[in-house]
Amino acid sequence: MGETLRVAVFTNTYVPDVNGVANAVDTFRRELMRRGHIVYVFSPATRKQDPLADDPHVIRFPSLRIFDLDYHAAFPISRQARRTMRDVKFDIVHTHHPIWVGVWGASYARRRNIPLVTTIHTHYELFARFVPLPEAWVRRYLRRSVRRYCNACHLVTTPGASTARHLRRLGVQRPTMVLPNGLPLARFEQATGEEVRARYGLMDKFLMGYLGRLSPEKQVHVVVQAAARVFAQRPEAHLLIVGDGPARGELEVMARDLGIQQRVTFAGSIAHSEVHKFHAAFDVLLSASRGDTMPLAYIETMAAGTPVIATVGFGAIDMIADGVNGFLISRIHAVEQMTDLVLKLISDARLRETLSRQAQEYSKRWRVDVATDRLLEVYDITRRLARGEQVELEAPAEWPGVARARAKRTGES
Repeated sequence: MGETLRVAVFTNTYVPDVNGVANAVDTFRRELMRRGHIVYVFSPATRKQDPLADDPHVIRFPSLRIFDLDYHAAFPISRQARRTMRDVKFDIVHTHHPIWVGVWGASYARRRNIPLVTTIHTHYELFARFVPLPEAWVRRYLRRSVRRYCNACHLVTTPGASTARHLRRLGVQRPTMVLPNGLPLARFEQATGEEVRARYGLMDKFLMGYLGRLSPEKQVHVVVQAAARVFAQRPEAHLLIVGDGPARGELEVMARDLGIQQRVTFAGSIAHSEVHKFHAAFDVLLSASRGDTMPLAYIETMAAGTPVIATVGFGAIDMIADGVNGFLISRIHAVEQMTDLVLKLISDARLRETLSRQAQEYSKRWRVDVATDRLLEVYDITRRLARGEQVELEAPAEWPGVARARAKRTGES
C-alpha cells in the first residue's frame, strides 16, 4: 500500500450535517481509512444527534448556529483538540474553509511546520448578503481574506476548473489543482425510483425534483416559479422538494400563493441512505444555485440516469455539458428557460432517454476511487512543495461540452 499518512482535516461542517462539503469530507475520509491511512477530522459540534460521538478520530469544537444558514460557528476551546494536535505527528493538514476552523488548522500547520493544503469549495463573496453589514464592503473583505489565506498554503485545490480560474483572478498565486469530490456511485447507478414514487403517490407523474438544503443562496424559489408555469400546461407534472432549511417556510407560502400546493410535495430531510432512491425517482433535477463549485447532487442524480437543468454558475459549467447530460440556463431568465426545457423534456421521450444515458456515463468521472487517487497525488505534491521542490502542474482542464455552453452564454459564468 505504501506509506501510511496521518492526516488532519479541518472543516466548518461535517456529518451529520447535510451538505456537499460535509459529504465530500466524509467520503474521502472513509476511503482513505479503507486504504489504511489515519484521518482525524476537526469540526464544529452539531446540534443533531452525533453518530460519530464515540469516534476518537472525530474532534468536535463547541459551536453556535450562525445567521440563517445551516452552519455553526465554532469556538477554539476544545481540550481534546489541543491534546490531539499536541500528541499526533501529522504528515499533512488539509483545511476546507478560509475562516473559523480552517484558519485554526492553517495556523496549527504553520506552527508545527506541517505541509498545508486547502480546498476552496465555493465563492465566499456570494454569501456577503447574509452578513448584516454593507454588502460591497463584505465582498471586498472576503476576497482579500480568501486571497491571503490561499497564498499562505503550500497548495490550493478546488473541485472545478472554473473556480481555479476565479482564484487566479482574485490574486491567488500558490499552485492550484482541480480535485473532484469523489462519490461512491454504485448504489446510484443501480437505483430505481419506484419506492419513492409509490410512497408519495406519484407513479404516473412527470417528476421534477430538487434535492438539497433549503436556504436563500440555493434560490429554490426559481424552481417553484418554473414548476408553476409547467403546471399550467402539463397536468401530469409534479414537483418533489427534498431537504430542509431556513427557506422552507417561505417556499411553502409561495406554493400556496401560486395555487400549486397540491402539486408540490415537501419531503423534508431524508436519511442519506435514501438519497439514491429519490434521484432515481426524478425525471429531471432542477437547480438555480449559484454558489456551489461542485454540487454533489448533480453527480448523484446523473449517476442515477437523471439529467440536470441548472443555472450557469461555477459548479454547473464544470459538470454539465449543455445538451449532453442536461441543460444550462441563464441566471437572468432562469424561470422562463427552465420552464421551456422541462416542457421540452415532457414532450420528447427520446431526448429524455438520450440525456439519461449520457448523464450516467458522465458521472463516472467522479467515482470515489478515481478521486481518492487524485487526493493522494495532491498530498504527495503538497509535501514536495513544503520541502522546497519545484513541481510542474498541469493547467486545469475542462470537460467536453463546457466551452460550447459558455460560448452560448458569454458573460454569465
